[in-house]
Amino acid sequence: MPAYYDEQEKDYIVYAETETAPLIEKIRVMPNYYLLLWFENGEEKSFNAKPLIEKNKFFAHLIDEQKFKKAHVVRKHFVAFDDETDISCEVLYHESKPVLREYQIQIN
Repeated sequence: MPAYYDEQEKDYIVYAETETAPLIEKIRVMPNYYLLLWFENGEEKSFNAKPLIEKNKFFAHLIDEQKFKKAHVVRKHFVAFDDETDISCEVLYHESKPVLREYQIQIN
């Protein structure tokens, strides 16, 4: 995933070079750096964040599980972990795997 430094925001931005994606309804933080994601189109997907954390210096601090567990949805467009670290719905949608029917979890 490409990254660049945005002078105006004074921050690094990692962005997807993919088409648009459905917005994020809800997430659940799972063990071993996985995010369970529910998208507005009804799909439920699982995102393995560990490779991103291990290979991208902008996410390296999320190896601390307490920081990773702070994941939350922001305006349905991002999952944020703190004020400086987030992942777009495009990256999450296109880089995640569908959850098999027998493992799907109901959300309330």
